[in-house]
Amino acid sequence: MLKRIDIPMNAEVKKLFLPKEHEKSALVLYHESDDGLVFVGFYDPDVPDEDYRDGIVAIPLRSTFINVTPFSEGSPFYNVVKSSNDKIFVDGKTKKSVGSWMEIWRTVTKRALGVTPTEKCYVNYSWSSEEEKKICVSTDLVGGHMMPGQSAELNPGDTVYLFPICRGHNSHFNKKEMMLTSDVYAIEMLYKIDTVPEDMIQIQGTHEQINKQNGIYNGIDLSEHNGRVDFSKIKSAGIDFVMIREGYGSDGLYENQVDSFYAENYSNAKKAGLMVGAYHYMYASTPEEAVTEAKGFLANLKGKQFEMPVVLDIEEAVQSELTVSTVDSIVKAFMDVCEKAGYFCMLYSYESFLTNKISLSLRDKYSIWCANTSGTPKIKCGIHQYSFKGNINGVNGFVDLDRAYIDYPSIIKNGGFNGYPKSVKK
Repeated sequence: MLKRIDIPMNAEVKKLFLPKEHEKSALVLYHESDDGLVFVGFYDPDVPDEDYRDGIVAIPLRSTFINVTPFSEGSPFYNVVKSSNDKIFVDGKTKKSVGSWMEIWRTVTKRALGVTPTEKCYVNYSWSSEEEKKICVSTDLVGGHMMPGQSAELNPGDTVYLFPICRGHNSHFNKKEMMLTSDVYAIEMLYKIDTVPEDMIQIQGTHEQINKQNGIYNGIDLSEHNGRVDFSKIKSAGIDFVMIREGYGSDGLYENQVDSFYAENYSNAKKAGLMVGAYHYMYASTPEEAVTEAKGFLANLKGKQFEMPVVLDIEEAVQSELTVSTVDSIVKAFMDVCEKAGYFCMLYSYESFLTNKISLSLRDKYSIWCANTSGTPKIKCGIHQYSFKGNINGVNGFVDLDRAYIDYPSIIKNGGFNGYPKSVKK
């Protein structure tokens, strides 16, 4: 009979629970032995609990999944020495190879991306001796805990990245810097909890409830350049929200500026149960042009409801040549029109533009959606666009990946913004 154990987690770790779509891949089976719990494999939901033999324990993954994170070719990283202690499990007279971390990488990556990941060791490394080189002679892949920093022993609670590398590169003496020879997806994880402090608390609830409590949502942004997509598959891949391009420029200044997939994307995303936001790509270089674009934006928003913010996307080269005060006036002109019409507005651009061309006072005034694919933004933002090369089941080719840290749907619905009715006080 299968025994289930759920180790409590503290307040900081609770937000790192896997979404429902990934829970099955993270329920790990162990065998109770004299040496402790030893990895056996992954839980099979099709096997009744009573069919498991005694001594098998199911525990949620405690090197806790955060996200599937892209790393670019040329990225440096270091092996984390002694980050795991996998053993050989002996079942009766049969020795079972323990490859828990590699299996976790395969399973979670496949579920998150909707594709079977390429299994190859993408590492450029110079061995210091023939003895070292002999170890790396096969394609035997293991899941190596890596950090984009100095090699060291991990401490409980540290962030670590799980890479598909070979056994030789993951050896205990490998303390050199390694470089990726191709773009690779890694599993970003919070390292295992070795002890359970008294202040740890048990978290119960669905993926949606946990997300609402902590303001963590996974999203993508789409335009006509992504072509026709399958929103049901996108939803099943663990995506919570989608930011849809409404258009660019102004119908009054340019022709055919509405995104050709805007209406279709909105309708199908809603049908799939995704939270939806809309963004407008700005061409304006004066406040007057910004007002014209804002009015066109509002005309296309009319009659629709958006759980996520409506967004001004400002990043054109001509705008980067303007002064901070001029850019501020353009942004404010656009936002004023939208806010007066009852919309919750957000400002999007890449981090250097936001830092160098938008005043701090204006960044504090509006919620920020920041593009930074090389790391965590240094400026305060509510949504982080962290990749331009995401792979999500339901979308052909690359798609932008986003992560929201604020519970915008509650703010918008409770405030009566974005087409939602305002509450009537009794």
